Amino acid sequence: MVGATDISCVFCGAVEESVDHLFVSCDWISPIWYRVSRWLGIEYVPPNSIMQVFESFFGLGVGSRVQLGLILVWHAVVWTIWTSRNDMIFVGKSSTVDDLMDMVKLSSWKWFIGKNPDSPCSLYEWENPDSPCSLYEWEVQPILCWSSKTR
Repeated sequence: MVGATDISCVFCGAVEESVDHLFVSCDWISPIWYRVSRWLGIEYVPPNSIMQVFESFFGLGVGSRVQLGLILVWHAVVWTIWTSRNDMIFVGKSSTVDDLMDMVKLSSWKWFIGKNPDSPCSLYEWENPDSPCSLYEWEVQPILCWSSKTR
């Protein structure tokens, strides 16, 4: 567990924690954004701030189901980083980048299914852009299963 007065980043311990460091520029966290971009099949441009990441996700697929899916995944990444940070501080539990990616995929899928309970999209299909689900439901990988009822 991290001490209550320690203000250094819980992931790298190298610098004082700030919003942009915690969510974007930390050497331990930045690979998550890269892997999420690869998973989504979108180009990765290293951001300077969390707002830059949000704007890049928000700017893709404007006005479409894809945009909604990208924003959902963005929220899942931020939520996963935040809860992992809190687990390290308050519980002493650490996670790997693979663990966090699994949590991002699971959280985003659960949130998607919560909004779209009739979707045929399984967790396997959500996690794997090469699944058959992608052949008929998605415009961008792995945002495979936005039904037309999402809006």
